Amino acid sequence: MSNKAERRFEFMGPVLPERTVISSSLNLLSAENLHLIIRRAWISGRYQVTGHFRLRARERGFDVLDAENAIQFGRLRGTPEYCSDFRNWKCRIIGPVEDRKLEVVVALDDLEDYDESPLIIPITGYWRD
Repeated sequence: MSNKAERRFEFMGPVLPERTVISSSLNLLSAENLHLIIRRAWISGRYQVTGHFRLRARERGFDVLDAENAIQFGRLRGTPEYCSDFRNWKCRIIGPVEDRKLEVVVALDDLEDYDESPLIIPITGYWRD
């Protein structure tokens, strides 16, 4: 067994019934306000980088600082998509990183308060031409 302590994260919030229809205030947000919420979450440290994101970053040649640049200086691409499997909203942000463009997919937890404590989870990223 390794000397490193294993860190586990468990969601302790309410569990929605499978057939519940999500009616989120996210639908009422403009793209600009949604991007502000995502940026504010990142700046305040309300993000959780997963092993999947780290793996994709290593495979595709970018890092968390590159993702931060894309999130801070980029723009939303497309419209948010609700993921019923994970009960969150996925947003795509494309932004400049040096002389390239990086697209980052982040999840915004629908159960968190967008104004007080939004939580984002970077899911993946990839370079765009």
